[in-house]
Amino acid sequence: MRILAAVTICADVALGFGSSAVALDVGTGTNGSSYQLSAREWQAAVAAHAAASAAGDPVAVLVEYARDVQCNVTTVPLTTVLNGPCGGADGFVAPLVCQDGASALEPLWTRTRTAAGAPWTAWTYVATGACPQDLLPAFTTADFQRRPLTPT
Repeated sequence: MRILAAVTICADVALGFGSSAVALDVGTGTNGSSYQLSAREWQAAVAAHAAASAAGDPVAVLVEYARDVQCNVTTVPLTTVLNGPCGGADGFVAPLVCQDGASALEPLWTRTRTAAGAPWTAWTYVATGACPQDLLPAFTTADFQRRPLTPT
């Protein structure tokens, strides 16, 4: 299990989304839309969360994201071993097999709570797992020719 970061997108944390760096993880904004964090943005979000938690900011501990396996269930909501053993499920969903032996990212899950001392909700499904090569489309020479760079 890998806890990514408890990120609440408020006035507290301002990240410049849309960077050209490779995207690593997906999250959900306050309006329910999804976004991808680049490696640099992800590191900034983790650092901002750690600083906020160390400073005792109660908002910083209200949302958590983690990647872990998905239980093999045929019902909704989907569940994960983060919520406990898969129970009546038939084990867990087999991980993706990526090209070139690359390690696949496991499905992304989130949980929330209403206050720092309140109990956590169950982990809920956010996004499917993915192979690194699938996170961004391949760019071709023609793509770059259509987007000329303006000198600064």
